[in-house]
Amino acid sequence: MCHNGVEYLINEQLDSIEKRWKDIDFQLTMNKNTKVMTISNWNDINKNFDTDNMEIQQLEISPFKAPFEKRISEWSKEDRK
Repeated sequence: MCHNGVEYLINEQLDSIEKRWKDIDFQLTMNKNTKVMTISNWNDINKNFDTDNMEIQQLEISPFKAPFEKRISEWSKEDRK
């Protein structure tokens, strides 16, 4: 794959991650026994986080990351919070 094609894929990957997190809806439900609000879709959110975290780690070691280094770094910092 040519250099521009790889850069295009990296950009698409980062755009996809950003869109996914903008669209995430934390669904809260009241626990019947404890009366404490809990995140009912926690498993889905955690799965997305794990997947995106692995993708960011792969992008961090990509030889084609230079044009996207700032975006990758920002996501990497957010994942560590």
